[in-house]
Amino acid sequence: SMHIDYKFPHKGVLLSLNTCDGGTILENGTKVDSVENTALFFDPSKLHASTSTTNAKGRFNILVNYF
Repeated sequence: SMHIDYKFPHKGVLLSLNTCDGGTILENGTKVDSVENTALFFDPSKLHASTSTTNAKGRFNILVNYF
């Protein structure tokens, strides 16, 4: 479901460790696919959501929130 990470302004980066059909959906409806070794820089204080994968054993990411 759509969520925010913290209620105050901050930044985030999501590093995809594998390629799969899962992804991240941003507040405006844009879906960012999970592609190995790519990074998504975004504002996690805005609504976003993740999707699961159906073509891999899992969707593996590293998420860092920073200020």
